[in-house]
Amino acid sequence: MQGGIQKTVGRTMSILSCLYGFAITLLLFSLCLFTFFMRNSVYRFRRHPDTRERLRSQKLGRDAGMFFGGLFFFFAGFSSLNIAFFLQSYRTFAIGEPIARVIILPGDADDTFKVQIQELGTKVNDNSTPQRQEFFLKGDRWTLEGNIVRFNPWISFLGVEPVYQLTRLQGGYFKYDDEVTKERTVYSLINRPTENWWKVAFEHGDLLPFVNIAHGSAVTQSMKEGYRFDVSVLPSGFTVERTVE
Repeated sequence: MQGGIQKTVGRTMSILSCLYGFAITLLLFSLCLFTFFMRNSVYRFRRHPDTRERLRSQKLGRDAGMFFGGLFFFFAGFSSLNIAFFLQSYRTFAIGEPIARVIILPGDADDTFKVQIQELGTKVNDNSTPQRQEFFLKGDRWTLEGNIVRFNPWISFLGVEPVYQLTRLQGGYFKYDDEVTKERTVYSLINRPTENWWKVAFEHGDLLPFVNIAHGSAVTQSMKEGYRFDVSVLPSGFTVERTVE
């Protein structure tokens, strides 16, 4: 069974597609009605060359229906568009975009687990392959780190997702004494030139147009055999949710 975040994102995207399509249809229909109304209004002031009577004096009711119908469909389309923008911002700021799944598998020694990372839509690292990676971690918890370029709030409100990259996976311990005495494992998910690029982004990212700040983020959870987690990205950082297969 898919994780709750993935299902929520899928439902939200379906609703957004329907709302945007519905809103655009209503707005186009209202535009057509207003166009016909304006055409008829101009034509109404023309007079018959012989009787000098206005040509459309008997069709005022139909034209009024076009006008008020156009208003109705315009406000209905505008309201649907506002709801779609609200759902878009809700998805961006509250739900996020699933980016990776972490699966805990048994290791080959005590206090060692095999951690599998699967991509969810976007590549985990800057290589073209693989889409699934496995690492052996020591400890009783895992930590996934990454970097994020966060755009200005109004850019994010329009649905523009933050630029991110997962950079490091490491195993650790809940107890402080274990953390400083026992063996720790750390794996890099990016190459050195990319690390240098992120260093520059951290120092000067706020100078770029439309960028708020570049910063790091991390999620950590227990390492227990069979556990599965979905990691998502928000403008404020990464989030994690435990899922059931």
